[in-house]
Amino acid sequence: MPADDPRLFGGDIVIPGNGEGVVDTRRAVLADYVHTCVLEGDSRPDERSVGLLLEGRINRSEDRARVLFLLGGDAVADLITELLRVSLRASRPELVSDVLDQLAERWRDLHA
Repeated sequence: MPADDPRLFGGDIVIPGNGEGVVDTRRAVLADYVHTCVLEGDSRPDERSVGLLLEGRINRSEDRARVLFLLGGDAVADLITELLRVSLRASRPELVSDVLDQLAERWRDLHA
C-alpha cells in the first residue's frame, strides 16, 4: 500500500557538535527504486531541473512511499558530492570499492 501522507515516513540524521552522526531509521524509506528525468518548459520555466523519484518500503512497516524531488543544478551537485564524500569517508573499504565499481560500470553503460 503506498503512503501518500509524508508524515507516515521519515527517519533523521542528527549530527551533534562532535561531528559523529546518529541515525534514526524508524520510518525511513528503504529505497529500492530510483528514477530520474530532466524537466524543462512548463514544469519549471525559469530553469532546467532534474526530477529524482525515490520509492521503497517504509522501515518497520509494509507500507511503501514514493516521493518526487525537484532539484536544480546546485542541488544535483550537492547530492553527488555528499554521496561520494560519505562513501569515501567510510571506514569500510569494501563500501568505497563497491561504490567506485558501480560508478565505473554505470559510466560504461552510459557510453555503450
